[in-house]
Amino acid sequence: MYLLYRMFRAPAGIFLFCAFVASLLVSLSITLPTLPGMDLVRVRLNQTGDLPGILSISNTTATEGISEIRYGVWAACYYPVNSTNRACLPSGLGYNVTVQLTNGNASTSTTVTAAWTKMLVGHPISSGVIALAVPLSFWKSTPILGMFFSVLSFIAAVATLVIDIAFSLNLRTQIKKLDSGANTHLSIGFGVWVIALAGVILAIFFLWCGRRVAARNKRLLPLAAATGKI
Repeated sequence: MYLLYRMFRAPAGIFLFCAFVASLLVSLSITLPTLPGMDLVRVRLNQTGDLPGILSISNTTATEGISEIRYGVWAACYYPVNSTNRACLPSGLGYNVTVQLTNGNASTSTTVTAAWTKMLVGHPISSGVIALAVPLSFWKSTPILGMFFSVLSFIAAVATLVIDIAFSLNLRTQIKKLDSGANTHLSIGFGVWVIALAGVILAIFFLWCGRRVAARNKRLLPLAAATGKI
């Protein structure tokens, strides 16, 4: 195991660092002003323009209605109708977003609860696991621990991707409850694709390791047979 890990120590560090950067960007999510597009799910509302009422988010100032909501790890941001300036809800671990359709005195609402958005904390946890794996991959005295965290990093990346898919499916169900008659479009945000990229990077690394091990064993097999060690 030690000899095997020494062979892959440098490539492991490079692959893990790339995966860490990708995961960290998503963990910071849309709460950073410089990364407005690093969201997980996007909901575009009233695409046909024939909405019988006003769509809005509770406890916001967008009284003229909203055209799009973007959900991130720590908060959700929205775009008012006829505006490209976004506004974000208060950030924190687990947030509620109540979307309501108002038509005169009648209103219908649906809520994405904190129970679902708290699940998104898997992103920073995954980033933390990968961050631990990066220095351990270069540390000569802990090859087994480094390999363990490398495998754990891949599992964490896949787990966060599953959480994102489950969150988007629940969000689709909640939005349909409005029954607004408008053309509502839900799409996967750029952040999910970045997490998928992190998982692919780690998967490629492990496949590469497997091919290297197979090639190494193939080269050593004739030598072992000649020396009578097999």
